[in-house]
Amino acid sequence: MRLYDAEGTYTKHKDAEGNIVEKFNGTAGGYNDEDWQQFWLEQMEANLERGVDPAFVDNARSLTTALQNGTVEKYDMAEMGVTSSMIAYRNTYASGSTGGGASYKVEGMEAFLENYTETRDGVMYDKASGKQAAWGASGSKYSYFVW
Repeated sequence: MRLYDAEGTYTKHKDAEGNIVEKFNGTAGGYNDEDWQQFWLEQMEANLERGVDPAFVDNARSLTTALQNGTVEKYDMAEMGVTSSMIAYRNTYASGSTGGGASYKVEGMEAFLENYTETRDGVMYDKASGKQAAWGASGSKYSYFVW
């Protein structure tokens, strides 16, 4: 189980059948910032190649450029009223195979969007600055991006 910036409880034990059971309860990212940025850039390029809504294309290109130029402002949405938590588990069976999953609880998103963002012509903007904006999640860590 790879978690980043984890805050919570982690347990690991072997059950009666010899399976290793891992469980995490709290908040954590699924990617570190560098890996997330690379993943996002690859996904946007794939989406652009497939062809999507023109408003999305312009927004994706501007965020891609801002990420590459280092001009994206990143905010922790927990500090802006969005709370989230997760329960993640992974089993490693005696046979060597693995399985797992996660469940998430998010509160405050509707109020966040109302308080901090506005959408015009299918594009999200930051109310305070008028700049383009987006939000994203990595595990149960929610971030707000302005560029």
